[in-house]
Amino acid sequence: MKPLEKCRMKCKEKITDNNRKSIFKEYWALGSYDKRVAYCASLINVLPKATERKRSSDDKKKKNRSLTFKYNLEMQGARIAVCKKCFINTLDETDKFITSTVGKKMKTIGGSTYSDRRGRHVPPHKTDEKKLIEIRKHIHSIP
Repeated sequence: MKPLEKCRMKCKEKITDNNRKSIFKEYWALGSYDKRVAYCASLINVLPKATERKRSSDDKKKKNRSLTFKYNLEMQGARIAVCKKCFINTLDETDKFITSTVGKKMKTIGGSTYSDRRGRHVPPHKTDEKKLIEIRKHIHSIP
């Protein structure tokens, strides 16, 4: 677990190192990838951006961001707002993991995440079990 840096939200003052360690241990005790994604998704709020400053009519100067992400850590039943850096450092995850978790959350209608689909299909070149049995019988038949 990485140490916290000084930030605008004063995360160092809000959460002690002991609390961060307990959150870290609880998070990694979940085990599976799907459970970790669901846990992170439940702690991230996706909101529309609060204000929009009027800019010139030039399309190159327009900003693309339309959403705001609020990161929270749960401690003793209460949610505490933290910065993204604190969220990542406390859970010891990568920025890519958090980004993909938010993407999965936004793709679903209810805001929940879908399960990981890696390793769920049969390889296309896998030899059929019946053929393997026949091959084993043939090998064992040779004296």
